[in-house]
This record gives sequence, C-alpha cells and structure tokens, in this order.
Amino acid sequence: MSTGSRTTSAARRPFPDWPEIAAQTAAALHAEADPRDPRAARLVAELRADEDFRGLWARHDARPARDELKRFAHPAAGEFALRRQALTVGAPSSR
Repeated sequence: MSTGSRTTSAARRPFPDWPEIAAQTAAALHAEADPRDPRAARLVAELRADEDFRGLWARHDARPARDELKRFAHPAAGEFALRRQALTVGAPSSR
C-alpha cells in the first residue's frame, strides 16, 4: 500500500471516527518518531502531501499512543470496537 492511499476516502471508510483516529495517530507519530531517522522523515514528508495531515502535523500535538478505543465498520464483520493498550516495560531492578 502506498503512503498516499492511506489518506483516501476508501482508506478512511472502515473508521467511523476518522477525525479522532487521524489526530491520535498524528500525535503519536509526533511523540514517538525520531526526526533523525530518515525513514520517519520520509514518512512524514509523504503524509504531508495530504492537506488534513498537514493541519494535524502543524498542531505539534505529541501524545504517545497508550490506551485508545478504535471503532471499525467492516463490510463483512459489521461494526465493532477494539481497545489498544501499550504497556511500558521498565528496566530490571538491580539486586
């Protein structure tokens, strides 16, 4: 899948809450992508071709993705929601 196809209306259709999903994802990318990583820089440059992403990126909202609910509208499975949880694993304690 090309980066450009991620922002088309067909790519958005399975997500009834697209504006919230897009904002969460852009904020997580801001928080977690290393700007010195050429792959991250290329991804952001490609996504900035989309006007909506440019607006989200310009907000400079940086929130790591930790616990979020995403609703889906699947043509065969119907509507459902999944909760994403990211756990932080600390360094082992020294004894």
